Amino acid sequence: MNVSIFFFVTVIFLTLFNGFNIGIKGNYISRTFIDLPVSLIKSCVLVNEESYDENSSYFDKNKLEENVKEYLTINLKEHVESYNLSFYYFYYDENLDLIYDLGNYPKNVQIHFNADIYKNIDIDKYLVFTMEDLF
Repeated sequence: MNVSIFFFVTVIFLTLFNGFNIGIKGNYISRTFIDLPVSLIKSCVLVNEESYDENSSYFDKNKLEENVKEYLTINLKEHVESYNLSFYYFYYDENLDLIYDLGNYPKNVQIHFNADIYKNIDIDKYLVFTMEDLF
């Protein structure tokens, strides 16, 4: 009888401990992405020399993608094996609908982050940056 109670208590304790570790790990990964430094994003903003005015700032797509990937790789290398990252550049039309921006001077970006932290538990987060919000 005592052995079965000990076994039951041990299983409960290990389950709680494992759940706590998964929660701490997931929270760290999530906070690392959500707290992406605004200075990192601002460093990827360029000014269009051809039409210099208050609306001429845009994101350098290559630099932005490289910097975000490098930041996440450095900060998450010991916490997650792999992650998926995608960038969606967009603009608003006259009806305020989102339209995929295929141009070379994007003013808005949505960054999507997805990572598996434990078996079937994953983190799925989005961040949106616009020129209006940055400056």
